[in-house]
Amino acid sequence: MMNFAPVGFQPALPLLAFSINVYAFLYALLNGIVLDPTLPPFVALDFASRTALLVAILGGNGADQPAFYGLAAVCFIAFNTAGYLPTAVAISEGHPGLEAIGFPPPDPDGKWRFPEFSYRRVLARPHRHSKRDNPA
Repeated sequence: MMNFAPVGFQPALPLLAFSINVYAFLYALLNGIVLDPTLPPFVALDFASRTALLVAILGGNGADQPAFYGLAAVCFIAFNTAGYLPTAVAISEGHPGLEAIGFPPPDPDGKWRFPEFSYRRVLARPHRHSKRDNPA
């Protein structure tokens, strides 16, 4: 998703990666964490430390905060929607985010149909000029 051209995030990735690694290095230094020198600092942090660091960055008020909000949003979309793939393809390939939220697979023809109304009742009647086979 980060390299998906329509998102337009790719040019910012080197600076964002550098910035998050600086934050991670400083976090480790301030918290007495010894980092594996063979890994980027952010990757070298354990899950709890990465989470704490991201909460601090996103909850702060630094000049780079909007960029990190954008990065977080792209990550959210990538995981929760597979926004860079057609949904049917993402499901057939076992996309972990869609799997985690229990997103249902399409019918055999690749379309989603919902035979049961979400509110357990019809909310509106079709307009008398509507046609079931209308391509629009």
